[in-house]
Amino acid sequence: MAEPGSATTKELEELGIEASAFEALERDFQETLQQLVGDSSLAKFRQEYSKLHRALSKSYASEKRLLNRCKALQGEIVSNSAKVQQALKMSQEDQKTIAQLTKEIEKAWKMVDVANAKEAKAKETINSLREAIDKLKKLVEQGAGFSIGQENSVNELFRVKEELQKEVDLHVAKINQLRLDINAERERTSQLQAEKAAAEQQITMLQEAIRTRVVEFGRETQEKQKLNKELDDLRRELASSQDEINAKNESIASLQDQLQYTLAEVDQQKAEVENYQSLLGQMESNEAAAKDALNKAHETIVQLQGNAKEQNNLLDQHKAEIERTRKLVRDEQRKYAALQEKVVQAKNARNVVEAEKADLLKAITELNHQLELETLAKREQDRVISSLSAQTSKLKKGTEKERTKTDAQKEVVRKLANDRKVLETHIDKYKKAAQDHRKKIHELGLKKDKFRSLTMELSTKLLQTQEELKIKDLVIFDKKKKLREAKVKLKQQQMLYEAVRSDRNLYSKQLIEAQDDIAEYKRKFDILNHQIDQLKEEIVVKEQAIFTEHMTHMRVQKDFAAKQIQLSVLGSQIYEARKFQQAQAEELSKLKHIINEADTERMRQKKALEAARNERDILGTQLIRRNDELALLYEKLSINRYTLEKGEKQYAQRVKEIRALKSKNKELRRQLKLLDGQTAHVDSLKMAVFQLQRELLQERNRVKALSEELENPMNIHRWRKLEGTDPDKYDLIRKIHTLQKRLIAKTEEVVEKELLIQQKEKYYIELKNVLARQPGPEVAEQLNVYQASLKAKTRELKALAAELNMSVAQVNEFKYENERLARELNSVKKRFFEMKKKETRRKRAAAEDKAAAAPTASPGKIPVQPDPDMRRFAGGGFAIQ
Repeated sequence: MAEPGSATTKELEELGIEASAFEALERDFQETLQQLVGDSSLAKFRQEYSKLHRALSKSYASEKRLLNRCKALQGEIVSNSAKVQQALKMSQEDQKTIAQLTKEIEKAWKMVDVANAKEAKAKETINSLREAIDKLKKLVEQGAGFSIGQENSVNELFRVKEELQKEVDLHVAKINQLRLDINAERERTSQLQAEKAAAEQQITMLQEAIRTRVVEFGRETQEKQKLNKELDDLRRELASSQDEINAKNESIASLQDQLQYTLAEVDQQKAEVENYQSLLGQMESNEAAAKDALNKAHETIVQLQGNAKEQNNLLDQHKAEIERTRKLVRDEQRKYAALQEKVVQAKNARNVVEAEKADLLKAITELNHQLELETLAKREQDRVISSLSAQTSKLKKGTEKERTKTDAQKEVVRKLANDRKVLETHIDKYKKAAQDHRKKIHELGLKKDKFRSLTMELSTKLLQTQEELKIKDLVIFDKKKKLREAKVKLKQQQMLYEAVRSDRNLYSKQLIEAQDDIAEYKRKFDILNHQIDQLKEEIVVKEQAIFTEHMTHMRVQKDFAAKQIQLSVLGSQIYEARKFQQAQAEELSKLKHIINEADTERMRQKKALEAARNERDILGTQLIRRNDELALLYEKLSINRYTLEKGEKQYAQRVKEIRALKSKNKELRRQLKLLDGQTAHVDSLKMAVFQLQRELLQERNRVKALSEELENPMNIHRWRKLEGTDPDKYDLIRKIHTLQKRLIAKTEEVVEKELLIQQKEKYYIELKNVLARQPGPEVAEQLNVYQASLKAKTRELKALAAELNMSVAQVNEFKYENERLARELNSVKKRFFEMKKKETRRKRAAAEDKAAAAPTASPGKIPVQPDPDMRRFAGGGFAIQ
């Protein structure tokens, strides 16, 4: 391939003027101009000479340009021929793959036949076992008791039945798999055949497209440069979008850090709330410290509210940031859609190139076929020429022998000479046609080389476009992956935001409850302080009165009894007040204990809530998985329905084709019978031809003997004796010609009839093969089996759907039960707290009863002076020394 191209380039280089010769001409021109400058009489000659030199320089430049163009075209022709050769190799490889696939299909059909035989055997064993089981069931229904051996045999039969059923299921699955493989192989072979046809069509189209390819090449290079520019722009856009995505990921990470910081602050706030609860306990032990702690708590509450507002602002900022990221994601999706459109355009361009390649391949195969036909025609023409030359040589010999014969034979010789001239003219025509065919073959070979190089170039372009498409697909896949990751991160942030918001609401609710409790306790403390102040004032007043009464005891004995009663009443009131203070202190400690228990209970309930949430998540994932499985089953069911409908349509189509082929078979058989009736006389005609040929041979032998006798006469005067008896030779020759014409016509008829019979036999064999390939009753039985299995599968799917609905209902029941148990737990807790309150009230009432009974037991004791060592209560009811 390279040698003729180099030879042509050398020839092209030899065609042009050499650069050294042109430089020599240029020097001569300059010298002559210098010589002609001084002479004014030669000015016109100098102008004409300069014009001639300019024309020569222009022709030299155009010659160089044309030579470069010819070299470029020669290179393109060589590359196209290489492409055409590669396309031919690809078509041969496709033929090999088709043959290999047909062998694999035959193997698969053999495996299917073996599996069908095994399935038939398994069905027979199953039927026999079913009959045995039915017999045993009848025996059971009749009431006959089983012996141990019979029970063992029944169990053994059931076990064998289950094993055989399993084997049948396995065989059915294998058969289905084999059929799927066969269908896949058939589709693959059909696809390969379609690709082969497309390649052949492309070869044919290459012959037409080779003229316009030179012009289109420049346009394609421009388009390629344009596409490369667009690809570079897209890559830059992708890089910028990647940078933006990275920036958004960093912003998302910073938002996550801020969210973690807010969660840490929330935990810190929880700790501060717990500290405030401990401060409340200290407030109960110390009123002044409690007031300070309350002030601090108010300040911290205000600060917490400010922090909560700041957190809300941060959350609003996070929401705005998330919305911006969503907008960016939508922009990226739009860019991705634009990229997909460009990818589709590139794919369409690739399909156009592939179609052109297929057209070129088809053109090459047609050219090869035409070459083969031309070679066959040439061989046939050579054979005819050789036979005609042999006949002419024989006729020459016959003319030389017949020249000595009669004038009638001279006329025959003239006719034969004319025939020879006609044959020679035909031979010359055939030779010219053969030369034309050789030229065409050479031109077609050159075109084939061009097409090969063009197909090579197109295949390289196709590979480049495929690689670019793969790169673009990878970039798109990375973009999708990053987009999915961003969506997952966004969902996680939303979940964290929801959790923080729920925690904030919970803590704000707890804070409000704590504030209400603090206000209630403050109100109770105020009431107690007020009561204690009143009691102190009463005690001071009473002590003063007692002191004055004691001083004036001697003077006012009449009022002593009344004063003593008043003092006893006051003493009992003081005792009751002390008891009430002690009871209040005990109740306060109990309330602290109850608060601690409530905190522990709250923590336990929180843990239970977390466990319930985890169980809810697990049940939700299981439910989603069940829904996915159900969707998959529905999808499989729809696929099976579609395949069944397709199989039914194909079966109906095959039935129609069988009917059409049967009618065609009947028509062909009828035509065959008619042809058999027409060819019934072939044997008699053959016998007549044979008889005529034998008579012709005899006559030729007789003519030969007569000619030899005429050349070497035994009796020179014999013609005088036979003058009156010999028939006219011209009549005999004419009779021979008529007989030859009849013989030729009959032989042509016989050949036509034989060709017609062969064609009919060929049609008959093709029809027979088509009928043998058509599906029989076994396919209908298999279709029934498939329909039954499909019904069974649909029943199983319905059962699975019912089970899924039951499981969903059970999940709902479990949820309802969980909620009911939670409500019962809350009601039990409420009852428990009410019982605790009742118990404390009962104990308090018992303590009050005891306190009321204690002073009444010793009415004679009058506490005039208080004990200095005894604890006294002042202020908020706390003991002071």
